Amino acid sequence: MNRILSRFINWKTLLALFLLCLPLVLVAFPWRKERLVKLTHLAEPTFDVRIAYTPQELLRDLPSFGLEARRLYAVSELTLDFVFPLLYNPLLIVALALIYRRLAPAAAPMHKLAYLPFGLWLADLSENASLACLFLAYPPALTPVAWAASFFSLMKWLLGGLILILIVAGLLRLAFTRLRNSSL
Repeated sequence: MNRILSRFINWKTLLALFLLCLPLVLVAFPWRKERLVKLTHLAEPTFDVRIAYTPQELLRDLPSFGLEARRLYAVSELTLDFVFPLLYNPLLIVALALIYRRLAPAAAPMHKLAYLPFGLWLADLSENASLACLFLAYPPALTPVAWAASFFSLMKWLLGGLILILIVAGLLRLAFTRLRNSSL
């Protein structure tokens, strides 16, 4: 981590970012899903929470979205779901940096793992832009855009899963190290 960013790598920043994410996770996204379920009658109308879906599934479900549902989806992708990655990705960066700074010397290559959320951020924003484009452009079925949305969704979830594995593995290693040192 460079020295400027290192000043923000602390528990206060982690807590602040976590608290900023909560209203979106607990209020905004559930409201959006509930509203979309009512408008579309689909059990799961939000594609960006699906780990994987095919472009064909996306194009198959798209006609279930009336004008109001398409606008809501597109606008929320460009607002709520644009802001959310700007909050949770720094949260993941700070978490990884805090954990791996305790596990290895500053020059160790494992500190570069803290940059992995930038890939997640790029995949998430690309997914959001693809979905918004698809919902705003409908009725033409933009098959290449559906393929892009599907691809970026999968990349987002794969990178997110890898980052969570790295966080859990780092926390377990810290816990085992602490237990081993306290028993000496």
